Parts: sequence; structure tokens; C-alpha cells
Amino acid sequence: MKFFSTLFKYLVLIFIVLLTIIMSFNISIIFPKHYIDTLIYIILFLSYSILYIFFFRKKLSFVEVFIHEFTHLIFAIFTFKHIKGFFVERESGYLSYKGSNDFLISLSPYFFPIVLVFVLILSFSFDKENLIIIKYIVVVLYASFLLKTIMNWSFNDPDIKNPGKFYSFIFVISMQIILFIVVCDFIFQNFSNFELLFQINL
Repeated sequence: MKFFSTLFKYLVLIFIVLLTIIMSFNISIIFPKHYIDTLIYIILFLSYSILYIFFFRKKLSFVEVFIHEFTHLIFAIFTFKHIKGFFVERESGYLSYKGSNDFLISLSPYFFPIVLVFVLILSFSFDKENLIIIKYIVVVLYASFLLKTIMNWSFNDPDIKNPGKFYSFIFVISMQIILFIVVCDFIFQNFSNFELLFQINL
């Protein structure tokens, strides 16, 4: 059983890395020709990042811990684990479940921005003319998620150590690149050419 779970774990990594390479080669189709559009989002990203680092991070600590543990919980449920406990306080929290450690559960808060994904799904219910506010919200949520991931990353964290430090680093970096491309495609193209990101040009 352990052999097959390890095999699956590395097959997933290979798939994610290949997907990252393919999408990276096609990233040029996303960005607009007029750089002013890009500049607006860069300014928003940098402005919020400064506010987050110096003002919001401590104020949002409980919310971030809750989202971190809730993401663990969602992936534990999706992988059919029996949940034994869920606890959150201002600076820490934990999820306990029956069964062996699962790399997807361990790493999920570092590659799956659950609030951002919810907003992206919600965006499909809006007309294109009314998406600008959603796009600004997406930039802020992406900045929060990226900064939180960077600032909380530690190779001594059990979430990172359990799947393997090297594995965790490659997996999370690849997923973060994919997330960046997906966010940019939404912001600049409204997902209108999303399928083109997966084409292989030989």
C-alpha cells in the first residue's frame, strides 16, 4: 500500500511540473498589449502587500489560521479521512484525522487559496462589465495568499517535512506558478483563452 501511495505522490508531482512548464510557455497570450492595464494591477498588488506586511498581518492572524486549518479539513474530507479533531486559536491550530499522513492534506494551505478559488467561481455569475471590482478583490486575495505562504514557510513545519522537504518545495513552487498564471488569465482575459494555456507547440 505504501508503495502505491508513494508512486501516486510522485506521479502527481511529475504531472504538476509538466503542467507548469506547458502553461509557462504559453503565458505570453495572457498579458495585454497596453501596459497601463498591467501597471494598475501591479500598483494594487504592491500597495496591498505593504499594508499587509506592516498592518494587516497581525490583525488577520486568527482568520489566516482558521483558513489554513479549514483548507486541511476540506482536503481531508475530499480524501475520505475520518476527522477526529479541529481546533483553531489566534496563533495556532490543528486538524487530526484517522489514517496516514497525506501529502495533499499537508500541503493544501500552501497551494490552494480556498477563498480566492471561491471568488473566482463566483465571478462566473457576473457580467463582464461588472467584473472590475471582482478583479481587484482577486488581486488582493492573491497578494494575501502569496505573502502568507512566503512568510509562513518553514522547512521545519510538519506540513512541509512530512511529504519531504524537496518534494514540498517543488510541488508548492509549481502550484504557485500555475496559480499566478490562472489569476493573470482571469484578470486580463476573463478566462476567454484559458484552454490555450494547455496547448503544446512543437
